[in-house]
Amino acid sequence: MIKFTPHILPSTAAAMDRMVNVYGEANQFRYTDQGKYRALLDAYFEEETLRRLNLIRAVGNDKMKIARTCEFMSFRENLINVMVDWCWTYDPRLLNQGLPTTIPWIPWQRQVDFIAWFYDHYLNSRGGLIEKSRDQGATWLACLCFLHEWRWNAGFGGGFGSNKSESVDKRGNPKSIFEKLRALARHMPEWWFPRGWQWKKHDKNYNLINPENGANISGEGGDEIGRGGRTSAYLVDEAGFLDKPKSADAALSQNTTCHFDLSTPNGMNNFGQKRHSGRVDVFTFRWTEDPRKDQQWYDEQVATFDPSIVASEIDINYEASVEGIFIKSEWVSAAMEIKLDPIGVKAAALDVAAGGANKSALAIRTGPCAYVESKNVTNGVDLVHGVIARCNVEGVSYLHYDRIGVGYAVYSVIERTEAQMKFSHYGLDAAGEKSDMFYEELGKTAKEAFLNPRAEWWYLMARRFEKTWEHHSGIRVHPAEEMISLPFDAKLRTQLCSPRKQHTESGKMKCESKDSMKRRQIPSPDDADALVMAFVPRDAGHKHVISDHLVRSAIQSFELDMSGGARRIGVHYAVMCLSEDLTVKCLFAVWDSFLGHLYIYDELVMSMPRASVIASKIVEIMHAKSLTVDKIIGNSLMFQESTRTFAKELNNKLEDEAGRFQFLKVKEARHYDPYGSVAILNEMVSTKKITIHNKCKTAWAELISWKLDDGRMVDTGMRQAVLMIVSELVRSVPEDEILLVRKYKRVIPDEGEKVKPSLRF
Repeated sequence: MIKFTPHILPSTAAAMDRMVNVYGEANQFRYTDQGKYRALLDAYFEEETLRRLNLIRAVGNDKMKIARTCEFMSFRENLINVMVDWCWTYDPRLLNQGLPTTIPWIPWQRQVDFIAWFYDHYLNSRGGLIEKSRDQGATWLACLCFLHEWRWNAGFGGGFGSNKSESVDKRGNPKSIFEKLRALARHMPEWWFPRGWQWKKHDKNYNLINPENGANISGEGGDEIGRGGRTSAYLVDEAGFLDKPKSADAALSQNTTCHFDLSTPNGMNNFGQKRHSGRVDVFTFRWTEDPRKDQQWYDEQVATFDPSIVASEIDINYEASVEGIFIKSEWVSAAMEIKLDPIGVKAAALDVAAGGANKSALAIRTGPCAYVESKNVTNGVDLVHGVIARCNVEGVSYLHYDRIGVGYAVYSVIERTEAQMKFSHYGLDAAGEKSDMFYEELGKTAKEAFLNPRAEWWYLMARRFEKTWEHHSGIRVHPAEEMISLPFDAKLRTQLCSPRKQHTESGKMKCESKDSMKRRQIPSPDDADALVMAFVPRDAGHKHVISDHLVRSAIQSFELDMSGGARRIGVHYAVMCLSEDLTVKCLFAVWDSFLGHLYIYDELVMSMPRASVIASKIVEIMHAKSLTVDKIIGNSLMFQESTRTFAKELNNKLEDEAGRFQFLKVKEARHYDPYGSVAILNEMVSTKKITIHNKCKTAWAELISWKLDDGRMVDTGMRQAVLMIVSELVRSVPEDEILLVRKYKRVIPDEGEKVKPSLRF
């Protein structure tokens, strides 16, 4: 690999230092004393002009000196020295400040860095991308490099393109690229030009011809970019504003091996995605590296221009140049830097591509940690079977997929496949039913706030990213389960920052459609959609009972205060659930009527136990808490014909073991209302009226993984035990003591009816 290092003479370095110092002094008076500001720069420009005139006089018409000077100029390594001694630039805006419009061009360090970067790529036949803050001289620098190659290297073919033809070449327009080339050439000494040069003959529209060595520089605009033959190097100016960027990229791939894109940001379009893709080398011009500008100048820009203009054209912010991006790039950066523990539910989500250049994507997450894989499988059946195998290996609890449109093929395969699936699967409907969540920060329910579920899902994901950024930046502390941690993924980063947050006429939030993004030259965000679906709260997507972070917020370590006096414990429950595999799971809870709070303080899990052992354990747990049990409840399976003997024996043993406890038999929960209790349980968690001791690991693990299966409640084990406690609590405690937000409504499904209860968390 060729490494280019510019040679800088001591006199050149001194001139550059002088320029920085002059602007440093003058900038203090830019807005406070413009007369002094102008005088300082006028004196400097006059000093530089005289120095250059003396250089011209020193060379004179001496052929030997001219030859030596031309030889010196011909070396690329001397280009910085040539700039300082011989190049002039033009800026008509200086006229408004009472300064000359044509001034000596003394580069600052970042401009020197660019020339080294450009030649590193050009000499190694590699392209790159240049992003810039406005007014950094980037196009002038590119023109200088091309002009140097044109003048001194036979056969060089340079190409310029831009979004409009007049931006490439329009006589008399100093903004056009070829007028910059002409301005640089016109201020060079006569002896610099190639032999036989004639302005009228060799300076054509969109073309400069070197009659001495055959080199040329050509230009094209709009749809014609890259169609003009082969070039040694090609630069697309304002690449972020092309109407057909992919067409230009395709044409240039056959035109040159050294393709450069130069632009200020214009959202996450083709230029923005390319910049963040990780596939191209990037050079950045920031205003903070320009000695002509300081904080005072920046503050003036902020006060004068729209924030989106400042953000995109000065701060080089790709998201701010497009209104209402859902997820900011700095939030994604924080998620790709923060390291969280992969603890929690393990889930996956599949986004099926609609064909073309898009790829299907599989997102896998464990708690807050996630990653996305692209799936380039065109056959839908093979794709789904591959995903099933992968999810089985990963041990995911459930798989989400979009069952609308092309995603219906996933549903079709899953419903018909004979492959073993060790996980649950749920088809999401991005245009279907919104959740029943209430968003305090919006002051609205989901049905009031969002146009459709997709908007809600993207909003929730944006909040997760924002919390991660706040936590990572030290602004606010958030629990790990409310954040997100990702490996570095340039493609995913770009896609997450692409969709706009929009609003309907009625004020409902919506996520920009893929068709709208396509019109902005942005491909389908398949990886990002898969990630979003992997984090869809289970109640928002297919009515899961619980979401991780709210359950975890109810899990604590605590001590029950049983001191007498003013404090009175309301109801003490022991709940037993027998499963079909003859495992018994028990929960112990206390309803504190003084605080209006339910404490689930202990649990017991025993596989195929003897009744005597269970009775002994129950009494042991209660004795440790010095509590008198009010109710011992068993699920219906304990009292079926095949298990009735077990319940009878258990009651006998409890009578033997009870001792000083009031004797109570295990009774069937005849008023068990699982669907209605779900609503109450949701309210209790969201209003912090329930606490689960952190030693009840089975209970909270089962709550976190709770789901509905085909519209029916899956309420075995600890899940059932919790709902049984809530059902009993509703029967014995006035409603307003349990919930102050919503009245309890009993839900009794008709036989065979599939009920979808309202689940808020």
